[in-house]
Amino acid sequence: MSALHNFVRNNNERTLERVLQGALRIRQKEDPDSTTLDSSFVDKKDHHGRTALHIAAYNGNLAITKLLLKFGASPKAVAQDSTTALHFAAQNGNAELIKELCRKGASVNAKTSKSWMTPLHLALSKGNCDAAHELVKKGAIQKYNSKGKLPFDLASEETLSRLRELLGETSFSRLKDDVQDKPKSVKPPVAFYNRKKKPKSKIEQAPSASNSNEAAKT
Repeated sequence: MSALHNFVRNNNERTLERVLQGALRIRQKEDPDSTTLDSSFVDKKDHHGRTALHIAAYNGNLAITKLLLKFGASPKAVAQDSTTALHFAAQNGNAELIKELCRKGASVNAKTSKSWMTPLHLALSKGNCDAAHELVKKGAIQKYNSKGKLPFDLASEETLSRLRELLGETSFSRLKDDVQDKPKSVKPPVAFYNRKKKPKSKIEQAPSASNSNEAAKT
């Protein structure tokens, strides 16, 4: 874990800003035109593959999120399970944070690697209607997770009713019906007793020489 992770985890905005500004001044000595930091520094990952931006989004700290993005943190960086900062923002229901991440190029329909959860899955499953509304405004669509569930499948009736109010009937219906994705297909195992036996060839069906001799003796 880097010093950036610690500053962000403790919501220490002032110290974080001083460190980022100092690092940028050092970089500008070699490249005077630089306005952002090298990704190896600002996007350094902890043992879970999370960057400082992941932690800021998890904490719901908009000011620190903006600060990190200003200095070049990538909103598309993924942790070990392909979770992005946008997933955390959606899960926590932070619509303003979602707006900022998307403004900087976050992948609004990104899926996690194992469960295939999108930010919209997380927002609706947690009943975060404002967050879901913001995601849809930024281009979120319904996609299947690894269990074949769409975001609407994980939402309560109350959540969907509220989302309908926020989006309006036309946009809500479009989101509900326009599914440009296919569920994960799993081939069922073939039961042993259902396997068809291969028909015997003519050679296998013909009596053997020993059987023919025995039949002749009788």
